[in-house]
Amino acid sequence: MEWVLADALLAQSRDPRALLGALCRGEASAERVETLRFLLQRLEDQEASGAGGAGALPEAAREVAAGYLVPLLRSLRGRPAGGADPGSPARQRQRLLRAAGAALRSCARLAGGPQLAAALAEEALRDLVAVGPAPGLEGASEAAVEVLAAVGPCLRPHEDAALLERVAQAALGLALGGDEAGPAEDAAALVAGRLLPALGQCGGAALRAVWGGLVAPGAPSGPGRVGPQLLVLSALAEKLLPEPGEVRALAAREAGPDARRCWRFWRTVQAGLAQAEDALTRKRARYLLQRAVEVSAELGAECACAPQEGTGPSLFWWSEKKKDELLKFWENYILIMETLQGNQIHVIKPVLPKLNNLFEYAVSEENGCWLFHPSWHLCIYKRMFESENKILTKEGITHFLELYETRVLPFSPDISEFIVGPLMDALSESSLYSRWFPVKVYSEDNK
Repeated sequence: MEWVLADALLAQSRDPRALLGALCRGEASAERVETLRFLLQRLEDQEASGAGGAGALPEAAREVAAGYLVPLLRSLRGRPAGGADPGSPARQRQRLLRAAGAALRSCARLAGGPQLAAALAEEALRDLVAVGPAPGLEGASEAAVEVLAAVGPCLRPHEDAALLERVAQAALGLALGGDEAGPAEDAAALVAGRLLPALGQCGGAALRAVWGGLVAPGAPSGPGRVGPQLLVLSALAEKLLPEPGEVRALAAREAGPDARRCWRFWRTVQAGLAQAEDALTRKRARYLLQRAVEVSAELGAECACAPQEGTGPSLFWWSEKKKDELLKFWENYILIMETLQGNQIHVIKPVLPKLNNLFEYAVSEENGCWLFHPSWHLCIYKRMFESENKILTKEGITHFLELYETRVLPFSPDISEFIVGPLMDALSESSLYSRWFPVKVYSEDNK
C-alpha cells in the first residue's frame, strides 16, 4: 500500500520538488512524515533504475533535510523518549522519529554527494556526546541516535573513516555503560538496538573501532561488564560471525574481525553462560555460541582459538573432518544449557546423562588429553551451582564428584581452580546438609 500511495502521488505531479514541498507544509504528524519517507524511497528507486530524470532532485533533497527534517528532529529532542503504550504521545513521538530518520537517510542518498550525510552525522554526534545518558534528556539521545543510525550507512568507509571511528567509540561507551538500571541502561539498549547494527553495515573503521574497544588489552572487564559486552556482541553478531555469503562480500571489500578466533570473546560468552544473573544475558551468550557453531559448519574452514595462557586445547576449534562429532558435541551442550535455564529438576534430570556424553567426546583416552577445553564443562556446573533451586545445586555437586571419582580426567588448571573455588563455595552452603537435601559423603571407603 505504501508504494501504491507513493506512485499515485508521483503520478499526480510531474515536479517531485513541488510535491516534496507540499508534504513539508502543515503539521508534522507521524502519518505525514511516513508519507514523505515512502515518497523519498520511491524516488530513490527511480534514480537507481535510471528513471528519475529530475535534475533538481538533489537540491530538493537537501532542502527537505535542512528545511524540514532537521528542524523537526531538533524539536523532538526535548520530549520524553518512547513509551510502551502504542497510543501514548511518547510512542507516537518514537514513530515520528523513526520515520524522520528514514526520510533523512533517503535525502542523504539523493543529495548527490557525501557532504550532507557527514554534516548531519557530525551534528548528531556532538549532541550524543554532550547529552549521553543524562536523566531527563533521553529524548535528545534518542533523536541523535536515530540520525546517526539513518545517515551512518551513507558515510564513506575510507574518506569518513575518522568520523565513523568517533561515532563507534561514542556508541560503544554508551552501550557498555548500561550496567545499572535507569537512563544508562535505556541508552545502552537504544544504542545496541538502533545504532550498532547500522554501524555494522558500514564495516571497516566503525566495526574495527567497536571490536577494538571490546577486546583491547586495556578494555574494562569484570562480572558487571559481561551483560553490556554481550549486548554489544549480539547486536553485531552478523558482522563478527559472518555467514559464507557475507564473508565473500567482506573479503571483496575489506576483511573484518572473526570473533571465533579471539579468546576474549569466548571468555565473555562463557561468563555469560555460567555466571550471568539475568536470563536475557544468558540467552545472548547461547545465541552467540550457537551462531558461531552454525557459521563454522557452513564455512567448513579450519578454525582455532588458543586460550589466553597459550597452552592446552583451544577454547574453540573447527575441522571439516570432525564436523559430525563437533556438531553433536555442541548440540548436546547447548541443549543442556537451555534446559538449565528452567531451574526445574524434573526437566533437567533426564538431560544430565548427556553431560556424561560430553566428557566422552571431550577427552581422548588414547592420548590422555582434552579435545575440548574443560572450561566449557565447568560452565555447566557453575550454572547449576548458581541456581536458585538448591536441589539442582546438590545434583550438580553430586554429578561432578561422581564423575571425578569414576573417570580419569587429564590435568587442567581450570579444574583445579574450580575445585578450590566454586565447588568449595557450593559445598559450604549449609542448606545442602539439612534433611531436605541429603548429600552423599565421599571418603576412601566409598571408592
